[in-house]
Amino acid sequence: MCADYQEVEAIYGDNRPLNDAQLRVIDANRHALKKLFHQDCRLIDKLCASACFSRLHKEHIKCGEKVSDKVDRLLDIVRRQSVAQLKKLVELYKDDQPRLAQLLESGGKINSFELSPVSSAHRLHRLTIDRFNIF
Repeated sequence: MCADYQEVEAIYGDNRPLNDAQLRVIDANRHALKKLFHQDCRLIDKLCASACFSRLHKEHIKCGEKVSDKVDRLLDIVRRQSVAQLKKLVELYKDDQPRLAQLLESGGKINSFELSPVSSAHRLHRLTIDRFNIF
């Protein structure tokens, strides 16, 4: 983390944009997050009933025709939110959807990208991408 971002963090606390590591967590777990949201459509309804996002964001999410469109819109919005908003979202799902909260918050094992059982060739490819900082 650069010194400038540390200054922003010190001044603004959680009312700041997500840092690169937090964005990588969301990006790396996008498929697993979509799968969890797809399995239970009520998760999006729960989000829209909460105070995590503004009315305009909720309308934008709801106007997606398919569940996958809604989830894509949701994750795109999450990437642009503040740390405080991400924490609200994690708290919303922490009790009844701990895996979803974990994927949003820490991503499980972000350094190895072990989200689900994958072949060793795929895992090696993901580790190579991380090593060369392509993200």
